[in-house]
Amino acid sequence: MKTIFQIAALSIIALLTACEGNTDYTWKVTNNSSSSITAYSFGILDTTANVKQIASGNTETVLLGGQMGGNSTAQQPETYLSSLVIVNAEGDTAQKDFTNLENWESSIDQVKKTPSQYEHEYVFQVSDLDF
Repeated sequence: MKTIFQIAALSIIALLTACEGNTDYTWKVTNNSSSSITAYSFGILDTTANVKQIASGNTETVLLGGQMGGNSTAQQPETYLSSLVIVNAEGDTAQKDFTNLENWESSIDQVKKTPSQYEHEYVFQVSDLDF
């Protein structure tokens, strides 16, 4: 009887854990300026900068993140990015505010219903006017 109870308890725990779902976050920078740029990003848990060289017209991922549980709500950038500094080839720093969610194009897709799984993509575009 004790063995049946243990098997039932483990089955319930496994079922509940499997139902939690997952959410993946991708943060990208698109270079719409006329020269190459360098993006220096720090995630909340990073101790060193993620450095990406981005040619004109290209897009690069600057941070990947995730959380347990399905989440369809747009996330504020500073929840995952503690810093994003973008410098153009002339050495000028972009003035566009990365902490403002309105400066990011976002898409949120539910890729699986059970367990609930979402994929978020946030794209920060910079142009010559941002420097």
